Amino acid sequence: MSLDDLRKSIEEEIQGMLSSDFKIEITETTTVPSLDDIGITYPNFVTGIQKCKLIETCVLYIDLRKSTDLNLSHRRDTMSKLYSTFIRSIMKAATQYNGKVRNVVGDRVMVLFDSAECFGNAYKTAVLLNSVVAKLLNKHFINNEIKAGVGIDYGKMLVTKAGIIKKGYENTNYKSLVWLGKPANIAAKLTDLANKTITKQTLHKKDVIWERLEFPLTQKDSWLPYTPEEFLEKRLKRIGWTKKFEHVDQYYDYHYVIQKTEVKSDEFTHSPILMTEVVYKGVLKEAEDMSSVKDGRIKEETKINIPGYNGKVYGVDTGLRLLNNIQKSTSIKPLMCFLEVLGTLLHCKINRYLFFITIEQFVVPDLTWNQNYQKIELMFQRVYQVHDTYLLVDLNSTRLYQSPQKIYIAFANHFYTISH
Repeated sequence: MSLDDLRKSIEEEIQGMLSSDFKIEITETTTVPSLDDIGITYPNFVTGIQKCKLIETCVLYIDLRKSTDLNLSHRRDTMSKLYSTFIRSIMKAATQYNGKVRNVVGDRVMVLFDSAECFGNAYKTAVLLNSVVAKLLNKHFINNEIKAGVGIDYGKMLVTKAGIIKKGYENTNYKSLVWLGKPANIAAKLTDLANKTITKQTLHKKDVIWERLEFPLTQKDSWLPYTPEEFLEKRLKRIGWTKKFEHVDQYYDYHYVIQKTEVKSDEFTHSPILMTEVVYKGVLKEAEDMSSVKDGRIKEETKINIPGYNGKVYGVDTGLRLLNNIQKSTSIKPLMCFLEVLGTLLHCKINRYLFFITIEQFVVPDLTWNQNYQKIELMFQRVYQVHDTYLLVDLNSTRLYQSPQKIYIAFANHFYTISH
């Protein structure tokens, strides 16, 4: 095809699509459409009709953080394995709570949900995906560099087919579903910010008073800087009951004021899971059984500004306990190794023979006993890596003893070994 023929072909299609005779038929649905959905068609210029579907539901995106840096710091084969593992893991986990993967672009995956209970399913999926990345993928990278961000929004989206029909093996590469609507756009922007460290620099101007002291005997002078408050409070004194002031230093000569500009940096990291206000309200109703919801761990993120969105943004960093292939162990050596690593992490003293750990720095005096107990309990629910083996202390066989200034944690002789 010549360029002139190509131009004419494109112009004809544009005119045909924009013609008032060409109709768009929209059908509402509550289930997530697929590419094979007969209710969604490509533009048919013979019948002058294109069929689309409209769904009101939650849309979720997940994206790797610092993927460009990862490409620069790892070999090609390592990055190929990472991307493949990431995408496959996310696609498998997304279906756990009725999620439907509908788009994969690079390291970004799009997941949608049927309208029924979409808030609860989207949130549970987000928590699961965050766990998969943080606890399963990340443990294979020594620098803890594998992180992901999740964004969720809710609303109406128009689903249409885009592409052209080609013959041969290239056919599938020219077809895709397109999700038109604000929710997909907002969710994508939230994903861009989730689990991302932001550094904001602001300029602050302040007055500085430079004071000159002159010493006649030595014929030397000295310059000293003061803030306006310091100069008024420390360098001046009132003359009697008058409104006049004089300098406290006999060698004072004169002073002048300049404006100094300082650059202040404010660094903060957004939560790995971000959601819009409508999603947050829906999660409170449909995912009330989740501990992160019951405990009120979902907080408003006040430092986020999404163009085109005026509502509040909420975030949370939470995960599920992914403890698979649990085996009972009776060996005492792994437990001792665990205690040594734990002591190093917490800067604690460990009595290796009585299986006691004395924790002083971890206890916060201002907290009640129950609050300290909860903090320590949460700490021991974490899984630590010791010589390629994962150990988790069984809290049911753990006892805490309190003295006036210390908390003792006694381990029973049995524990669980969590293998790869």
